[in-house]
Amino acid sequence: MAGSRDAPTAGRSTSQAEPSAMRGADSGDYLDTLSRDDCIRLLGLRAVGRIGATVRALPAVFPVNYVVRDDEILFVTRSGGELDAATRDTVVAFEVDDLDTFAHEGWSVLVVGYCRPVSDPSELDELRRAHLTPWAGGDRTCYRLIPMDVVTGRRIRHDRPVTIHSRIHGRLRT
Repeated sequence: MAGSRDAPTAGRSTSQAEPSAMRGADSGDYLDTLSRDDCIRLLGLRAVGRIGATVRALPAVFPVNYVVRDDEILFVTRSGGELDAATRDTVVAFEVDDLDTFAHEGWSVLVVGYCRPVSDPSELDELRRAHLTPWAGGDRTCYRLIPMDVVTGRRIRHDRPVTIHSRIHGRLRT
């Protein structure tokens, strides 16, 4: 999600600034920091998110089907695939968002945690009842859990209508 037009105050990142400090002076634009509870509620509204991980020393992003379970994100991947290797016992980012491109509004939630494979047979039996399938399909699946160690979220909204710019659906009109 695009950041605020205002520069962060000296020595503080935008995520640490108060919501009032993230407003354009007369713009009517707001970049609000979401509470942990709001972030978890929003995570529960979606079924597809993105995993950010490292593959061969480069950043990679993968779409995944997921569910929120207690204080964790549960997703599955195809055994032996790139996502399987990239999410085994490592720190990953998990992101979900909702955007309204015409109103220039939306929200974004980011979870960072130490992703672990699930191997305990009793836990696997419980997780299989979630009926998740890997995004890319496949017969052999690996279950992964990301604890919600770090959860952050932002919402951008406007107090007044936003003028539709000449940029429609990713194409610049001439």
